[in-house]
Amino acid sequence: MVSTVTGLGQLGLSRGPFRHVAMLALRAALLANDLTIFQNRSDAKMIARRRGPYRRSRVIESSGIDTSAFQPGFSEREDPLVVAMMARLIWTKGVREFVAAAHELAAKHEGVRFVLAGERDPNHPETVPESFVRNMTHTGAVEYVGLVRDPAEFLRSCDVFVLPSYREGFSRVLLEAMSSGVPVVTTDVPGCRDVIRDGENGIVVPARDENALASAIERLISDASLRQRLGQEARRSVEQRYSAETISEQYMDAYVSAGIPVRTQRG
Repeated sequence: MVSTVTGLGQLGLSRGPFRHVAMLALRAALLANDLTIFQNRSDAKMIARRRGPYRRSRVIESSGIDTSAFQPGFSEREDPLVVAMMARLIWTKGVREFVAAAHELAAKHEGVRFVLAGERDPNHPETVPESFVRNMTHTGAVEYVGLVRDPAEFLRSCDVFVLPSYREGFSRVLLEAMSSGVPVVTTDVPGCRDVIRDGENGIVVPARDENALASAIERLISDASLRQRLGQEARRSVEQRYSAETISEQYMDAYVSAGIPVRTQRG
């Protein structure tokens, strides 16, 4: 039996008795595993910090990205700069901080579009209400485009990508943006800081800090060479560490190391 813990969601952010009970239940559920795979080290430490059942565990960062599908757009666009966020519309993705930063910067940079993409999740306890979405777009500072059917095409139209999340398992959308050669701004939280090296392949800011977020976005708006450098290094990072082929090899190695029979199919 193999389980992959792709993230802790609300459990990772909760506090008090609920978290304690839920963590005990999760640890108990994983007792029978021959192998448990975590996607970031913070989750692994939180769950596997006790002895016994997690002696066979492995951290494999992400599920891999199809780098042939998510490629940089090479055409020179004369359109206004596009600063975008794409995520489920729940507060813990940092929607409020993105909108606040956009409102601050839109007044100073009239030639920049701020675009928010993603669906509301009505059943989630942290869902962004419709009233917020209506008010957000009323001022004209933020464009809301809803669900994106072709993320690769959407990302090729972006100049800066923002994910001010409070916590992730291992952010797939960050990897998609990076693979597309888009410079990213994200937060110093599990699942985001694991992939972004601040100043090397992106910019990292504190979570829940709209002022720091706005400052980082403005750096990229104002510096084309910085956007280019971070975008190129982001693409290189994904090719070297997070391609679907690289991650698949890590999964195969984890299975073999755990003594799990593996059948491969070629062709």
